[in-house]
This record gives sequence, structure tokens and C-alpha cells, in this order.
Amino acid sequence: MKRNLTYIPDINVKAEEQVESLRRLVSKKKANDEKISMELLRTQYKNPYEKLLKEIRDCAGKVLYWQTIGSLRFNRDVDGQSCYRQLMAFLNERNSGEFGRCSWQLLMSEYNVDGYIHHIESIRKSVLDIWMEYWQKHCITYMTSESIGMNGMGLPRIYNTLTKNFLIDVENNTWEEHPEWLRENTAKVG
Repeated sequence: MKRNLTYIPDINVKAEEQVESLRRLVSKKKANDEKISMELLRTQYKNPYEKLLKEIRDCAGKVLYWQTIGSLRFNRDVDGQSCYRQLMAFLNERNSGEFGRCSWQLLMSEYNVDGYIHHIESIRKSVLDIWMEYWQKHCITYMTSESIGMNGMGLPRIYNTLTKNFLIDVENNTWEEHPEWLRENTAKVG
């Protein structure tokens, strides 16, 4: 039986590095805008300036990805691919509308990378709402010898097969890995 592995889509550079790269590019654009007339940027320096704008757009897209869905996990199955496509369609739809125009304004006119990051956070809840439905399908109850009390009764642990984490603290929504609990001979999945 072939096992579906959990994966994070492959983008080589981490989120923090992408943000720093975006800061550097936006700072470079700001310096160009302040020191060189717009006429020269549109004529004599047209190609390098357009290349810089494209680099900013690409880097901003990567930052958007990492800040919203880059850390989420998906299985390589039909449901996982469907959820991933749904999230990408959501981001593309948002980015092509008012959200995208505001993002572009923050980066290109205001040179405000922190404002852009904050702006991205405004849609993260919607992204998580879409992903949460998929994630919840992977939660199961898991009985271990540790969870069985003195009288043979106990509360089962909640385990997520997608993230490979157990719910430790319900009130604070704390999840942790405990591979040793998975190896117990007395564990029962339900």
C-alpha cells in the first residue's frame, strides 16, 4: 500500500528571507524614485526599472504565499490537491481585486513593507477557514495507556494525521508531536 506523505509545497526560500528580499527591493525602488526623474525611469532606464518592478511583484507574491498558505500542510491525495487549488484560486481572486490594488499601493507608492505584511494578515483568517475544513477531516481520537485512568476509563487524545500532532491543551489550543504515543501497543484509534 502506497502511503500519501504530508508535504509543504516546494519553495526554497523561507518566509523571513522573502520579506527581507522584498524590503531590499522596495528600498531600491524608493531610492530610484527619489533620485531619478520619472521621465528617465520611463525612457533611458526603462528596462532595468521594469525588471525591478517585476522582481518586486514576484517577491511580493512569494511573501503573500508564505504568509498565508506556505506553512499549511496538505496530503498528496485528491482532497489535499483540491484544497490547495481552492486556496490558490482564493488568493488569485483576492490579488486581482481591491486587495491587490491596495497591496500594490502599499509597496509601490508608500514603500511600506510592514503595511503590506499587515494587509496580508487581513486575509489569513479566510485562508485558515478554508483550510480548517480540510484539516478537521484528519482529526481522530486516540486512546493510549497514559490516557486511561485508574478505573479503566479515560479521555481519548485527539490526534491529527495531517500534522502528526496531539492536542495537549484544549483551552489554549496547544498541539505537540508525541511519536512515542503512536508506538504504544495499547493505543487504539477510533
